[in-house]
Amino acid sequence: MRIKNLATRATKLLTGNAYMVFDNGTKVEKVDYAELAKQIITEYNTQTLAGSAQSVKSALDALNSKTEWKLVGKVTGKSSLSLPSSYNELYILLQYGNQSGFTALSFSFSIPYSLTTSVKTLTDGYYFDSSSNGFVQVYVSRTEAHIVLFKINGTDYSDTSEMDVYYR
Repeated sequence: MRIKNLATRATKLLTGNAYMVFDNGTKVEKVDYAELAKQIITEYNTQTLAGSAQSVKSALDALNSKTEWKLVGKVTGKSSLSLPSSYNELYILLQYGNQSGFTALSFSFSIPYSLTTSVKTLTDGYYFDSSSNGFVQVYVSRTEAHIVLFKINGTDYSDTSEMDVYYR
């Protein structure tokens, strides 16, 4: 079957509903078959799958692998974490836990590869009053990331906070 006709056929077969719903573990999303067919054509630069070394399943697995988050690592304190040489996006989670093991405060950053072309110090925080505030800074380059500062209510927890980094 020609892939360029896949979107049309899928739409006709589903009587106008060209969406498949799936749960990715965190939320339910809709996948557009027409967009999926375009991605397969682009990824494998082909109009047919006949004779191709890739099956539809392996083509879909390859596309899905680009959306799956993989753990780079976890560090405590201001230790640097080396980043993979190839990625499309980073997700950085900074958190501080209290004595009971519960997370007292967390911040997160999602960073596309294109924004890591130069060294960046990313900042986030909130301020309600002098007894209710939080502030965090993280250093990110193409090759490494580390916590610069993690303060809660004016107290520096940078040496005991945790940074988890994911990529896809």
